[in-house]
Amino acid sequence: MNVSIDSLRVADFDNDKEAYRGRQTHEDEEAEAKNGHPPMTTFEASLAIVSTIVGGGIVGVPYSLLHAGIPFGIFLHIIVAISCSYSCTLYIYAKDLIPI
Repeated sequence: MNVSIDSLRVADFDNDKEAYRGRQTHEDEEAEAKNGHPPMTTFEASLAIVSTIVGGGIVGVPYSLLHAGIPFGIFLHIIVAISCSYSCTLYIYAKDLIPI
């Protein structure tokens, strides 16, 4: 099937969205019936990812201090904190450069 960009209409995309919404709802209902609770929302999934990353960091700090030693481990953590702060500053600066 050859489809040119000129032949696409906004209505085609709207119909696809409606079809996807119907399929998504059906899958959600199946998941709820199977698990006994509704699937995660985007916000809940984001919180789960953040808590996993933070939890891994909390477990990793004592482990890294164990292998690096207290003085060198503290020094390395300070270097990592400074580099994270600098990278966040660069990220904010780059965000301001991009027009929306």
